[in-house]
Amino acid sequence: MNRDNLTLYLRLTSEIIALPIPEEYVESVVINLERMENLAQLVMDFEIDDTIEIAPIFQP
Repeated sequence: MNRDNLTLYLRLTSEIIALPIPEEYVESVVINLERMENLAQLVMDFEIDDTIEIAPIFQP
């Protein structure tokens, strides 16, 4: 998403969940959303072989 879309997303979402974000913090929150988007993209880009089995459930 571009910065304008993230800002719009932030404003609409904060209104929907009734979490007011003071104007002086909007830019910082948008920057953090950009960072999270970049980190999430790294995870999404990581290719996993279809033949890999999932890890077993840990039971102490």
